[in-house]
Amino acid sequence: QYSKYVECKIEQTKKNFRLFSPARLDVIPKFDLDELDLGRVLERGAAGGGVVREIRAIDCKRSSSGNELDDSQSDADKEFLSSHCIRDGGDARYVIKTLAPDTATDPESYARTVVDLAVETIFLSVLSHPHLITMRAVGAGGMLSNYYFIVVDRLCDTLDARIRKWGRGRSKKAGGMVGKL
Repeated sequence: QYSKYVECKIEQTKKNFRLFSPARLDVIPKFDLDELDLGRVLERGAAGGGVVREIRAIDCKRSSSGNELDDSQSDADKEFLSSHCIRDGGDARYVIKTLAPDTATDPESYARTVVDLAVETIFLSVLSHPHLITMRAVGAGGMLSNYYFIVVDRLCDTLDARIRKWGRGRSKKAGGMVGKL
């Protein structure tokens, strides 16, 4: 009963979001989970939500599903992600957002989390702005797969932490009472 609900919610979101373009989603690189070497868990969603883990390496040739690189653009995009996976300081540049394993035991939580991840995919597939997180890839199995995931840029700071950093820099530059305000 929940799988039909999930399918309907995803289709409804695609129809109602006027900017959505299936063609844009089609050109996003697709990976199998076994192509990604995952690092530590960075965040767990509340109440059986999603899990965010760092991606330590990407091996485009390791796909077990036979989902080999299907065209030269996809090949180039996947290779680019693979070669830029780690920043100069050694930190992971990308993270994977997946369903939490415990969501499978609660059908209602599972349905809600699948819909949330699918809606996020739909929106991020068409949005491009320097102040928004960028979706780099998706799971090859499709949005209704139990192992669906999205690959996004890793955030190194929260907005709150970044504002505090900016504030410290400004207070040093501006002296007196006005600078402190």
